[in-house]
Amino acid sequence: MAEDYSRHCDSPREFEVAGIVLRVGKLCPRDIGDLQAWFKTRLPNPYLAARERLRGLPDEATDEERRAVWIPAVQEAQRDWPPSLADETGLTLLFTDEGKARLLYVASRRNDPKTTLERCRAIANVMTDEDYGQLLDFCLAWGDVGDVVQPADEDRSAGLPYPQVRAMLCEAYPGWTYETIDRMSFEQIRVALARGKPYEVTVGSEVDAERVAANWMRYYRGLP
Repeated sequence: MAEDYSRHCDSPREFEVAGIVLRVGKLCPRDIGDLQAWFKTRLPNPYLAARERLRGLPDEATDEERRAVWIPAVQEAQRDWPPSLADETGLTLLFTDEGKARLLYVASRRNDPKTTLERCRAIANVMTDEDYGQLLDFCLAWGDVGDVVQPADEDRSAGLPYPQVRAMLCEAYPGWTYETIDRMSFEQIRVALARGKPYEVTVGSEVDAERVAANWMRYYRGLP
């Protein structure tokens, strides 16, 4: 069976913009965290906004009135604060001039010691929309075309929260730290969680086998 060391080792891909060649990699958790930290500087914090509204209530405001201010803010924050890179708010920010520079920076800094945010700002100024679209597709892609996947409507697991993943891996691999895992690719994290075993669709009955065979294209990432 062929081994794809470029995936196992998170090897960078060359990406050319206006004659400048960058060596970019897919985003790791630390990269996403840094971009979301930048998002937070550009967007109102719903918790802080709600706290200010609470402070503006009259002293005689009832507990029910205070809860009516705070609870919706908590629900909003739990839903989309900070925004992900793939939702409408996140993508809108990433398509600003500064957003393009920030994405270029986090995607190339591990593989190019000359990378600085200022250099990436200059490159972003001459980048075409087509180039940036290709960069986004590569950096944000979860897996590659042809990967075996479980269709979303059949996936019964919501996925483990990232803090739990880090704790599990640190326990499973003595010597690993949170920083170790934050700088790993998502491919490497998935493989570590599975102890190196490839992902497979579980078929437990003849009915399962017939369903998979009848809908086989849905079980490979990126097919029509």
